[in-house]
Amino acid sequence: MSPGWGGFAKGRKRDQGMNKLEAAFSEELDLQVQLGALLWRSTHEPMKLRLADKTFYTPDFLALDNGYALIVYDVKGGLFPEHNRVKMKVVAELYPLRFVIVRRPRVEDPWVYEPV
Repeated sequence: MSPGWGGFAKGRKRDQGMNKLEAAFSEELDLQVQLGALLWRSTHEPMKLRLADKTFYTPDFLALDNGYALIVYDVKGGLFPEHNRVKMKVVAELYPLRFVIVRRPRVEDPWVYEPV
């Protein structure tokens, strides 16, 4: 007997929005804007950067620092596969922006900022 939903994919992707870690970092960015450490911050996944044909990088957040430099943030938890790190290095070579990996393996840990 098949499950009530038919047992087949519906052929569409569900927009999952932010995960808990990204939502927590979004609050951190809001705090940095309130404190004046940042001038502006974007919404979640504000754009896509083309790397090659049919290959894109989607940053989690953008922010503008006090020197008017655009910072691209990619939020990661405990696991960060090597192929993702390589993709970050490729995009950093293609675009003249500051790329930063933001990590927090556990909720009680502080945010760790790793420039690419």
